[in-house]
Amino acid sequence: MKKQIKDRIIGYILLTVMYIVAFFTGQLIYDMFEIHLLLKVLLMTVSATLVIFLFSCMLQNSSVYDPYWSVFPIITAVMLFDMGKVTHPLSILMLVLIILWGIRLTLNWAYTFKGLDYEDWRYTKFRNEHPKLWPLLNLLGIHMFPTLVTYLLMLAPICFFDTVNNGTITNQFNLSSILSIIIMLAALIIELLADLQSHIHRKKYPKTLINTGLWKVSRHPNYFGEIIFWFGAYLLLISINSNMWILFLGPLVNLLMFVFVSIPMMEKRLMNKYPEYQTYQKTVNVLIPLKKKQ
Repeated sequence: MKKQIKDRIIGYILLTVMYIVAFFTGQLIYDMFEIHLLLKVLLMTVSATLVIFLFSCMLQNSSVYDPYWSVFPIITAVMLFDMGKVTHPLSILMLVLIILWGIRLTLNWAYTFKGLDYEDWRYTKFRNEHPKLWPLLNLLGIHMFPTLVTYLLMLAPICFFDTVNNGTITNQFNLSSILSIIIMLAALIIELLADLQSHIHRKKYPKTLINTGLWKVSRHPNYFGEIIFWFGAYLLLISINSNMWILFLGPLVNLLMFVFVSIPMMEKRLMNKYPEYQTYQKTVNVLIPLKKKQ
C-alpha cells in the first residue's frame, strides 16, 4: 500500500512538471505568431500535445496524455478571459463553468490514477494488436485526435471570449443564454453524480456491475453529461453571436466520437467483463437518463 501511494505521488509530481513544460512551450508558440486567434490557439495546443507525446514515448506510457482533456480547456479559458478589457457576467459564467468542468474531470482522473506504471487498457490493446502501426496510432489516434476534438469543442468558448473582448456583445442575458447556462449546470451535476455513484459502488461492491442511481436509467450517464455540456457551451455562444452557428461542428464531432467510438469500445469490454451486461443493455438506455420503455 505504501509503495502504491509513493508511486502515485511521484507520478503526480512528474506529470505536473511535464504539463508545465508542455504549456510553457504552447504559450511560447502562441506568442510567436501574429495570426488569427483560432490558428494561434490551434498551434498552441498542437505544440503542447507534441511535448506530451514525447514524454509518453520516453516513459512508454500513453496514459501520460489522459489529463490533457481537462487541463487544456481550463488554461485556454483563463488565458482568453484574462485578455478581456470588459468583464461581462456571461463571460464570468462561461469561465467558471469550464473551470468547474475541468476540475471535476481532472479530480476524477486523479482519483483513479495508479501511477506511471499503469496504462489505459485501450492503449495497451492497440499496442498489442497493431505493433507495426502503434507509433502512428499513438501519435495520431491517442494524442492528436483527442486534442483536435477538444480544440473543436473549445472553438465556441474561444469565439465567445473573443466576442466579449472585442466589445461587440450588447445584451446581458436572454432566454437562450439562461437556457444554455442551465444545460451546462445540469450536465456538470449529472457528470458529478455519475462519478460519485460509480466510485462509491466500486468501493462497496468491487468487480460488480453498477445499476443504481443514474446508472439505473443510463448505461453511460457520464458520457451523456459530457455531450450536453459542450452543446450548452455552443448555445451560449449563439445566444450572443448567432453568426457563429457553424461551430456546431465541435459538439457534433464530440457526439459522434462517443456514439461510434467510445461507447462501442466500452460496451464490448463490459460485455466480456460482466455476464449480466446483455440483460442490462436490454433494460437501460445507452445515453439519455430516462427509464426505458419495456
